[in-house]
Amino acid sequence: AIKSKRSSLTGVDEREERLNTWLRSSEDDYNAQTLRIKELNRSINDCQQEYHMAATKLESLRNLAERYEGYGQSIKSVMQKRSSFKGIKGVVADLIHTEAGYETAVETALGGSIQNIVTDTEDTARTIIEYLKRNKLGRAPFLPLDAVKGRDDQDYERARKEPGIIGLASDIVSYDEQYASLVKFLLGRTLVADSMDSALSLARRCGHRLRIVTLQGELLMPGGSISGGAYRNSSNLLGRQREIDELKEKTRSILTRIDSFNAELVEAEKKADELSGEIDDLKAQMAEVSIEKNRLSLEILSEFRLKLSGISQRAGFV
Repeated sequence: AIKSKRSSLTGVDEREERLNTWLRSSEDDYNAQTLRIKELNRSINDCQQEYHMAATKLESLRNLAERYEGYGQSIKSVMQKRSSFKGIKGVVADLIHTEAGYETAVETALGGSIQNIVTDTEDTARTIIEYLKRNKLGRAPFLPLDAVKGRDDQDYERARKEPGIIGLASDIVSYDEQYASLVKFLLGRTLVADSMDSALSLARRCGHRLRIVTLQGELLMPGGSISGGAYRNSSNLLGRQREIDELKEKTRSILTRIDSFNAELVEAEKKADELSGEIDDLKAQMAEVSIEKNRLSLEILSEFRLKLSGISQRAGFV
């Protein structure tokens, strides 16, 4: 009987060892999941803060753009009531886009025309001008698409390949195809140079016949005049629109990341719950094994004592 119980006890010990191994593995997995849950919550919180900052800045820039801050009062008056006029396409700064490194050059090349109001036709422009007159709202410049025509110039086409020349200003902006002629009109006869040295070198070779702007904002005009110095751009109209576009994309990207983290968090929490239940079940089995182990140990001890007692009686010790 003792031999049988010892065999049973060995089996219980082996089961206890297996349960211990499973329990340690499950606890390790559970700890890993809880750590991942903490990391995901931290990532979600960081993303939410990042989103809040980007969304706040985006809203601020949108408000500035909607109020046409930085524009002349007459232009602002027209654009804030643009829904009253059919045929307004927008101001030039709204219709062209460029990368950050080229904004200074393009804004310099555009000059005051960056605030011009683009309309579909001359008739639309005439209607708005009459509105400005009636209401004594000042003067505003217009660019009717049916009247504005850009034209190629062979001098500029040849010069765009010269050393230090990045290209025509019209080459470094993006725009809807319907504004192609407008962009050529505004920027197709201005070259962009990488530096003042490159601009001066080209101007001398070409007899000061070309209009050249540098990335830093210096402007060389046909005839030889030069303007430049410390570039101070308080309006940054092109940069504002670019930043709005970038912030829109950034907020969309952050929301996508938050959705991804949340989906992963749901899975991690589900897995942690499953592991928690598994751990509780293993601990319950361990408790049962412990009880069984104690019972068998006591029974073996009891039988061993009985056996010793019988041996003692037969030996005459009792």
